[in-house]
Amino acid sequence: MSDQGGTLLRANREWWLYHHPTRADDLADAWVAEPITETQEIAPVLGLSPAPLAAFVRGEPPAQWQALEQQLVDGRSGVVLSDGARRVVVGGEDTHPLLALDIAPESTTPPVPVSRPTGEELAAVSGAAARVRQEAAPKSLAQVLQERPNVGIQLQPDPLCTAETCNVTITVTNAGTAPARGRLEVSADGNVVANHPLDVPPGQVATFTAAAPNPQFAKPGANGQILWETRAVDD
Repeated sequence: MSDQGGTLLRANREWWLYHHPTRADDLADAWVAEPITETQEIAPVLGLSPAPLAAFVRGEPPAQWQALEQQLVDGRSGVVLSDGARRVVVGGEDTHPLLALDIAPESTTPPVPVSRPTGEELAAVSGAAARVRQEAAPKSLAQVLQERPNVGIQLQPDPLCTAETCNVTITVTNAGTAPARGRLEVSADGNVVANHPLDVPPGQVATFTAAAPNPQFAKPGANGQILWETRAVDD
């Protein structure tokens, strides 16, 4: 959405996978301000009222549409039409309602679904940008993209292990400005013994555990001399 204060954008994970794939999980479903080129593909379509939208779909004469195939759009059966440069999907019923369209000529991505807003949605638009700025205080997209996690890892093995199995506690601290995501890999004497999903928000601490066989179990003076190692892996 846009107003005199600028543009605000909230997009799903699939949108950000296209624009910033390595940060898609961080950006998904969160408000950001001042997107730069991320909306240029849809900018010509976002402001179209019904009459300009119809003209956009019809194209310049002598545009001729041909049916290519059938396609489901949000569970509705439709027909894909193309004029050689763009594609639209219209419903199979007699009125052939517009279900989806390419947001740019020669697009390689599937046509984007089109939906008619409800009266409640239209009413909610009024003042929405101001409310988002007040309630969510969105950062600029450039600022978010510069944020990074800063992960610290501490290992605390059993102080004296004489049992058949030895344990270790791993504390992960994220002192950065972005979530630390991926997985935590734990090794004992060079062998991976555990993998934990990792999702630690900025300023938060998470604790994990792992276990490995005591290589000196049942030997006199067994004390569980295990070389524990761990690393955070960005999947």
